[in-house]
Amino acid sequence: MPRAPAADRVKKDLAGKKDLAGKELVSKDLARKVLAGKVLAGKVLASKVLATCGLALPAGVLFAAAASCAEPQPVTLAVELIDDEFVPHHLMFQHGVHYRLHLENHGTDQHEFSAPVFFASVAIDNPAALNRERTEVVLQPGESRDVFLTPQRPGTYNLICADHDWDGMTGDITVE
Repeated sequence: MPRAPAADRVKKDLAGKKDLAGKELVSKDLARKVLAGKVLAGKVLASKVLATCGLALPAGVLFAAAASCAEPQPVTLAVELIDDEFVPHHLMFQHGVHYRLHLENHGTDQHEFSAPVFFASVAIDNPAALNRERTEVVLQPGESRDVFLTPQRPGTYNLICADHDWDGMTGDITVE
């Protein structure tokens, strides 16, 4: 039987890794069998990994499923920008936790989620979601955007809409 094309990746990515309950996703013995070409990666690993993750997906998407199972998903924090207010206006983060900050402009005006000191203190996975200076996210009416970030330092940070702070569109961000 020919060696599975992704066998090296199976051993590297999955062998010895554990799910949230502490159970190995793929045993080292199974990874060795895949490497030796004794087991078809897609067939056996699909049932093993997908069962561990509680997923029912075709074997063709095995590695995407395994990766998403092995790595925790970011915590989603959604904020609506409505004409002259943030909902919610007080945001709480835990330092060291990976987040998906989901911003939606439900107003009729352009709004900015401007928090320069906060954005300077976090690790951002997709900096292109912010403006060139990496100080704010600008959203047109009806637009939404995700910023994937991990807060690095505890503290309290100011949040404003640069065009509407005079009208009370302010808030604050706390990182514990």
